[in-house]
Amino acid sequence: MTPRPERYESTDQHDRADSSDPTLAQDPTDSAEAAEPTDPTERNEPTEPIERVEPTEPMDRNESRDQSERREEELEEAAMDRS
Repeated sequence: MTPRPERYESTDQHDRADSSDPTLAQDPTDSAEAAEPTDPTERNEPTEPIERVEPTEPMDRNESRDQSERREEELEEAAMDRS
């Protein structure tokens, strides 16, 4: 008699697992989408130079805004000198 209740409990656990399967089924699709982004990583590559430029700006802002303004002026002057 005891084996049967264990079987019923195991089926109950399966039922609970089945009820959570739809959410689990969604997660693999999300992870599959996350695994696919070979294209987005390629898109991230061109943004790397921008990312390299951006981190200096917050650092300049933390140090002083004058320094970032000076750098911008220097870049503008250098561009004018080239032309």
